[in-house]
Amino acid sequence: MLPPTTWIARTRPAWPRARTRAWALGCLFLIFPLAANAITIPLDIDLDTELTADFLNVEITQNGDDALDFVVTLDTDLLGSDADLHVLYFNIDDSLADPEVLGIEATNAPVTEYDLMAAPSVSGGVGSSFDFGIDFGNGAGSRGNGVLQVASFTLTGLTLESLVESSFASGGSIEIGLAAHVQGTSLYRGASSETLGGSLPAVPEPTTASLTLLGLLVLGARRHMRSR
Repeated sequence: MLPPTTWIARTRPAWPRARTRAWALGCLFLIFPLAANAITIPLDIDLDTELTADFLNVEITQNGDDALDFVVTLDTDLLGSDADLHVLYFNIDDSLADPEVLGIEATNAPVTEYDLMAAPSVSGGVGSSFDFGIDFGNGAGSRGNGVLQVASFTLTGLTLESLVESSFASGGSIEIGLAAHVQGTSLYRGASSETLGGSLPAVPEPTTASLTLLGLLVLGARRHMRSR
């Protein structure tokens, strides 16, 4: 049997190694989610009045090689309890994505299927125009989904990077990337609908983001070891 001092000397190095393995495993959990690109875009400007607030959020997540998952959520505290999502507008650059292969599939089981429209007529928005619109239906009418305040769907034939590079407003006085028309609002007296827009942020490459985080973690580990 080894003397107690020898046993302690032999077992002590296992503790740093165990901590290192746990640290490395934690790094993997931090790094790999970055491979699934995702952005959240606040539509935070009223295109007609230029009022600003986070009126609604659009969450977009890359789903595989050529599909995007969208979740659009209205802030009913700002827009009112009767606010109803009507249309989401965006642009596509033909050199970055093929408009002919775009498709849409609702993921929150609407009564009426969402409709992908080319060259939609933009309601409000001080003259802005867009290549495409997603029609969520006309409220509680014959072709509607009631008062729709959260919409989720998958847009196929498009990547997050190509959407960000493509989507910009043509016309109008305010530069935006996405816009939405919302009916039944009570944002200010005398108006019952709003067109709200926002800018798309740049999307970092997943590999670049992962390597950047890994480099920071390695640097931190080296400093930690030197301080021991």
